[in-house]
Amino acid sequence: FQNMAANVRQRTVHGQSKNVENNHFFDADLDKTNGRERRYLKEYIWLIVFLFVGSCFAIIHFEDNRFPEAKTVANANPEDFVEERARQYLLSLTDLGPRPVGSHANEVLAPKILLEHLHQIKSRLSPASELEIDVQNVTGSFTLKFLGEFSSYYENVNNVLAKLGPKGGSQHSLLVNCHYDSVIDSPGASDDAISCALMMEALNVLATRPYALPHNVIFIFNGAEENILQASHGFITQHPWAKSVRAFYNLEAAGAGGRELVFQTGPEHPWLIQTYAQSAKYPFASIFGQEVFESGLIPSDTDFRIYRDYGGVPGIDVAYVSNGYVYHTKYDDPDRIPPGCMQRGGENLLSSIKALASSPYLAEPGEYRHGTMVFFDFIGYFLVLYPERMGIILNSMTVLVVFIGILRKVVGRDKMQQQGFQGSLYIKHLMIAAGFLLFNWTLVILTSLALGFFMYTVGRPMCWFSHHLFMVPMYVVPGVLLSLTLHSFIKEKFYKNVFDLYNVERVYFDAHICMVSLLLGFMTYKGVCSAVIVLVWVLFPLCIRDRGCQFLNVKLSGNPTKLLTVHLVSLAFPSLIGMYPIYGVTEMFVPVMGRVGTEAIPDVFIAGLMAVSVVSHMGYHIGLIYITENLSTLRRGLLAIFLFFLALMLFTPLGFPYRANEQFPTKQRSILHHIDRRIHNLEGQITKEDSGIWLIPFDQYSIEPLKQANVSALQNVTPLECSGPYCGVPYYFPMLMLMRTTYYLPAPKLNAEPRVAMTWNREINGNRQRLTFEATGPNHINVFIQLRDGVSIVEWSIGSGHPSPTLTPDGIKEQTYFIYYSYGSKPQGPWKFWIDVQVSPDVDTSNGILELALAGHYAYGPYKMTAPMQEFIDTLPDWSYPVGWSATYDSWVF
Repeated sequence: FQNMAANVRQRTVHGQSKNVENNHFFDADLDKTNGRERRYLKEYIWLIVFLFVGSCFAIIHFEDNRFPEAKTVANANPEDFVEERARQYLLSLTDLGPRPVGSHANEVLAPKILLEHLHQIKSRLSPASELEIDVQNVTGSFTLKFLGEFSSYYENVNNVLAKLGPKGGSQHSLLVNCHYDSVIDSPGASDDAISCALMMEALNVLATRPYALPHNVIFIFNGAEENILQASHGFITQHPWAKSVRAFYNLEAAGAGGRELVFQTGPEHPWLIQTYAQSAKYPFASIFGQEVFESGLIPSDTDFRIYRDYGGVPGIDVAYVSNGYVYHTKYDDPDRIPPGCMQRGGENLLSSIKALASSPYLAEPGEYRHGTMVFFDFIGYFLVLYPERMGIILNSMTVLVVFIGILRKVVGRDKMQQQGFQGSLYIKHLMIAAGFLLFNWTLVILTSLALGFFMYTVGRPMCWFSHHLFMVPMYVVPGVLLSLTLHSFIKEKFYKNVFDLYNVERVYFDAHICMVSLLLGFMTYKGVCSAVIVLVWVLFPLCIRDRGCQFLNVKLSGNPTKLLTVHLVSLAFPSLIGMYPIYGVTEMFVPVMGRVGTEAIPDVFIAGLMAVSVVSHMGYHIGLIYITENLSTLRRGLLAIFLFFLALMLFTPLGFPYRANEQFPTKQRSILHHIDRRIHNLEGQITKEDSGIWLIPFDQYSIEPLKQANVSALQNVTPLECSGPYCGVPYYFPMLMLMRTTYYLPAPKLNAEPRVAMTWNREINGNRQRLTFEATGPNHINVFIQLRDGVSIVEWSIGSGHPSPTLTPDGIKEQTYFIYYSYGSKPQGPWKFWIDVQVSPDVDTSNGILELALAGHYAYGPYKMTAPMQEFIDTLPDWSYPVGWSATYDSWVF
């Protein structure tokens, strides 16, 4: 560059070849047409750039919180979805309070209320339709590859069912699913009573209108979803109506209120999302959301998996994802659902049911049986979708056009190209610009990750947890500042004597579009449908600024106003489309960081997400740095903003992540168990017995903020050592991989009834043994089986009969199995199951061949809360949100 800079001052003299001048494409200190000096951007122009990006955020935020007017019975037409009625259905469920499986509220009261609503609707049924009502009480078992593989066994769980069809019936049905049970201590308004209310009102509208749908619609109000998808399995594998189901529409929640997101479709069957796109009044769907969910980043799952895997049925998965702070808490009440939210969701549901149940593809998908769709909505206004194969062609053609354009510049065929700037000279400077950009983005990402790790190590993590906008000064501003500083240095160091910096800006534009095109090509090759977001970042700048300006012969060089206008216009749509998923991921994942477990570092994840935001939205703007006269004031301002907020986060209460605000709670979550443990030896004698309060933190911050708050109850708390089957404690879910760091405080004996009890017998056949067990206890029992070396379980009576071990930390060498058992209404006899164990001949069996533990959970009733546990909770600060119940743990050696 120094040689280039020195040479650009040379002028062609008499007798000297013109090629000397043409070899230096930056040589243009004067506008050759009028002799005036080049005009460059003023520093304040960057405020326009920042305002442009901020406006995109504001538009997305506004649209995300905009709802239609809620309709009332008085102002609605007969075939309208009416929020007023739907909200009454909602209140009838949430007024029951928490509805965990097995509780009186869930097993008796909720089904009774749902049946009353259904019979009222049937009394108004149109003569054109038929409505059948049924209650399924079902028992079954299955294996699920979720949270570390485990097996589930359920008894006497309920499904309340209604089948609406035309007179004479139909052989084909659309299934619409919600669940009315809730987690412990939560009224479950958004998860998932709102969905049941929407379904009930949709059924009311469809059943009373004068004409019928051509196919059946089965409404399933399932009573055991929070027990990890049990009731849906009972329906799809055992109910007679299941045989007619051709597609399903599942309604779920991972938040409260807001817009409902279509985040999974299929498998294949592209007609489903096409029908949704044509019918939904307020579309909100993204292939990006589907791929994020399928990646396993979100520690959750829905009935979609059951209907897909065990029913072989395609479907659409829809969930409320806003305000995840109240998800699975006592704050998930109807007041968190804003007016218009149910109207929006109900109109989408009603129109989708009509379209899906009327589609000829429900009965026979034909050519629409196979294939995947690429889809995304434009901030809720319309849905863009096309087949994946078309996406591959479109992506490939776009990449090809980009590099053909680069080739034209290399050979000097581009009309906008400066004469002489071609061949190896152009390639050289394009590669140099690409190298600087790659270095820039690498530096931005590494710096952001390092800053996130710094906040974690100094004990001020998750400062953005209650205030999302704090992510901007903490992680976005440093990335922008770093980019401005680096390229200002490059401009001063390498382009100091270059006078026509518009050519530098153009080279950086070309370099960035090439790099984004390479990313697009790579994602297309890997089959990532979310490449559509990258496609938009290439297609619009390519069509508007690059090919468009060339076609219209619009010259941007030397005209800063025209260049900036065209530049921002070309980036308007990409900026909205690019920021939209980042906004959505942030809104969804920030609350998730408060319950992601003790093993993840949320600050690093959020820092990485913000770094990606900077890279994607700053990329095309980098070239503007080279045609801006001076950036020193802007850089100083950004540095001051960053340092100011860094000081606030480090040294003031603003940096504390949790808030006790009852209107907008952002509390630290944890689980408390008052537990009794009894460890038995090979002879059945108790070798160890203790009782205590077991504390399970939900985030990486763990109990540190409680210690800083001087919680007196923590004085005798010690980290729990992992020993015995599944670490020797009664985990409710198979969450050991996520929540390994837990704490224990000695407490009085629990004495809960009924205590878990077990009997067994053994049959020996060579080196194979069958152990048969009968267990009794509370309505929720977990079984942990840990094998000695040389021992394997070859078969058992649960699920498919082929057991698979669950995931455990590296410190647990023995194979471990997790069985999740629960019942709705109390069964008449004990739970029976057997396992077939094979023992290698060289195994020393004197110390047993396996350990088996039973954990009993008292999630409701008189033993749920104990005095010692309540005393512990009373000592906690108001920003702490513990959920507590009692549990027992008994282990035996066999």
